[in-house]
Amino acid sequence: MHTFNIKTGSSVNDIYFGLCRDMVRNKFNRPYKLAEHHLQEPEIKELVNQFIDKMVEISGHSRQSFLDAVRTAEEFQKERDFVDYYEEFHVCYDSEEQFEAIEFFPGFDYKLIVDGKDYSDFKIENLRKMSDDFIYTKEDGYTSYSKQIAFRPSAEDKTIAESICFGCDGYFYPEGN
Repeated sequence: MHTFNIKTGSSVNDIYFGLCRDMVRNKFNRPYKLAEHHLQEPEIKELVNQFIDKMVEISGHSRQSFLDAVRTAEEFQKERDFVDYYEEFHVCYDSEEQFEAIEFFPGFDYKLIVDGKDYSDFKIENLRKMSDDFIYTKEDGYTSYSKQIAFRPSAEDKTIAESICFGCDGYFYPEGN
């Protein structure tokens, strides 16, 4: 069983927020995927083609002009994909590809130790003990701005979090700021 030691606002297993993407990948030393694999799914391509057909019909522009725009959007997505998708967690990077957040998911065989305490069960009642200043909203779930932690109840089981995200200082911020 693998253990992830989180120091809120600072690091995961001594992989510190602010490290560059290559160093983070090297330190995690496990396979990951990028989001662009989602763009190749046949269902999405079919929806895009239907959308392009409709836009050609409405606008009178050529099909090729819309195909060029879609290709450009796909290239942009590949260049701007700031998430590495590991099997049991996702790592997020800022626009300069520096490590800024990590999101964990329930159902995997690992220990999640946060500031020295075990929160591997993903139970909402336990997760709320990570900080005394969680704010709850229906849209975002629970967020602690002081510790840069966020989680929300699962749609299937409201007693379990669907994921837990830990960010660097300023990753989560109140609306209006």
